[in-house]
Amino acid sequence: MPGQPWVENRTKRRVPCQLRNAEGSYTGMVLDLSPSGLFVQTTAQTELRQRLSLQLQTERGKSVELEVEVARQKHVPARLKAIEKAGVGVRISNAPERYFQFLQEIAARGAEDAVASDSDAQGAAAAPRFRIRVREVAGCRSRRIEVEAESLDVARERALARVGRGWKILTVDDD
Repeated sequence: MPGQPWVENRTKRRVPCQLRNAEGSYTGMVLDLSPSGLFVQTTAQTELRQRLSLQLQTERGKSVELEVEVARQKHVPARLKAIEKAGVGVRISNAPERYFQFLQEIAARGAEDAVASDSDAQGAAAAPRFRIRVREVAGCRSRRIEVEAESLDVARERALARVGRGWKILTVDDD
């Protein structure tokens, strides 16, 4: 798709997020990211060129706050939402250095299996690792997710936040 400004070296990665504007706050799931923009699966009603605050949730419970502007909207008919993703493409207006570190970390570890780490947590003891099997509530897909967390409850929360709505936990194993 050369010639389309939103297409560049994107990293496919599901990252829970929250979008905020003057009207309220909306949940979403980032499906891909790059240094200049993101695509967010969301039901939030937005306008082109609307400025939003976007908060990404990293796996260690930290968040990264971005200022973004809606660059494109992808509307999908209700009957196709199970197979096609609706949402918004946003251009980054302002991002802290932590966002670019996060991009480097997930690119270095691979898009699907990346584990984001906090630069201020380096040198600290690693949190226990949990393997969690989740299943789609209204479907037959299942996934295995690995998360680091201080406790079983936190691991369950992080796994559900990572996959988004419509999933339930089947099993949890710790290392």
